[in-house]
Amino acid sequence: MTVESMGADKPPRPTQHVAESPALHELIDLATCFEPIATGGFEFIEGPLWDAVEGALLFSDIPASVIRRWQPGSGLGGAVEWRRPTNMSNALTYDRDGNVLICEHVPPGVRRLRPDGGEELLAGQ
Repeated sequence: MTVESMGADKPPRPTQHVAESPALHELIDLATCFEPIATGGFEFIEGPLWDAVEGALLFSDIPASVIRRWQPGSGLGGAVEWRRPTNMSNALTYDRDGNVLICEHVPPGVRRLRPDGGEELLAGQ
């Protein structure tokens, strides 16, 4: 899928995507257009994590070293800063206790964030 800009003052519009593998047909209808949910000058985003309790999406902007949080209904500009710096975080997931696990690049490591705000480095420097 690609997103085309309609100009600096207009939001991006959804466009078609191309399946590199026929296996994609098993997952999604190729006639479906994806719609951007957020804009905001992101550099390179990865690691989406859906928070079913809060109804929010967390995702990493690796070069910006920030994790953003977006909720449905917040609009294209609604992705707010959730954590900075993140040591260039990438993948995000939950452990079985509901803590957020963050894979970090610089320095390399895996960090656990607890709901009470506490954190600990599980692996790395």
